[in-house]
Amino acid sequence: MRLKDAYLRDIPNITQLFDYGTRTDGQPAYLGKANNGTSEATGTWLIHFFEFNASGFITTITSKEGTWAGRVALFA
Repeated sequence: MRLKDAYLRDIPNITQLFDYGTRTDGQPAYLGKANNGTSEATGTWLIHFFEFNASGFITTITSKEGTWAGRVALFA
């Protein structure tokens, strides 16, 4: 599935942030979810890291809890 072709649902009282990193195909590298008003430095974000195959399809989604500001280091 390509996320850009799917419908993401709004979740009441939840903020969703996307980071595309170096991708230029409209697919996010990271997706973060937290309660509205949560600081990006707060460690309660649920962050998903997407891995893709050569065709641009998601192969693996790894999820961890941490800070949105530290998402890249979280999955390093």
